Amino acid sequence: MQNLNYTWGNCLAVVLALGILYFLLRFLERWQGKLEILGPRQNKVREFIHVVLLVFEPIALLVLGVVFILVNPLPHGVAIGLVLLIGFDHFRSYFGGRLIQFDKNIKTGYRISIGNNEGIIDKIGRLGLRLKTSKGQQFHNYSQIMSEGYLVHAGDEVGGFYLLEIASGEKENKNLLNEIMMDILVATPYVDWGSKPELEYSNSLPGTFTARVSLKEENHLRDLIELLEEKGFNVNVN
Repeated sequence: MQNLNYTWGNCLAVVLALGILYFLLRFLERWQGKLEILGPRQNKVREFIHVVLLVFEPIALLVLGVVFILVNPLPHGVAIGLVLLIGFDHFRSYFGGRLIQFDKNIKTGYRISIGNNEGIIDKIGRLGLRLKTSKGQQFHNYSQIMSEGYLVHAGDEVGGFYLLEIASGEKENKNLLNEIMMDILVATPYVDWGSKPELEYSNSLPGTFTARVSLKEENHLRDLIELLEEKGFNVNVN
């Protein structure tokens, strides 16, 4: 029998409200880097939005599940139970991943050891990590990572990932520098776009920013530096 206090209209309203909040957080996560007004607090804002998303997403799923059950408790409760039973391993990996991603050292480009395996974090997904290893790409779900344990070699950026400090003598504004640099990287064939380059503008040093890039071959680093220097940039490898 349908619960009079919870209808499909209520369920859709909750879905809409949570969806709007989710996309707003995603929008802020993507565009906060362009908010010059934040100044030195920019990194803290980025970290705060990241943590809020880590918490918000599973809570939103739980709320949606509860509201769905309350619309029609018996059949919907059975349906949710079956979904949880069939996808138990995936749900365990998903919620385990929320906990692991609270570790600030879980970043693309860092070397990580998982059990007897070692590689470079290439992608952070909802169900696991994709690593670059000497044997090729490997996927490790978060359940496996939690059971076997892991060690992040923070700051050890190898295997094609590089952190560059780039300075422009012209002191262009942040948005223009970002556009110029992304145009250069897009036109560079040896940049690995499987891991999108990350640019971070320095508010303390106008005209300077850091770029985390992944190259297809390690010997391409010299080529990239020479290309950027030809474009008028000063480049240091951190």
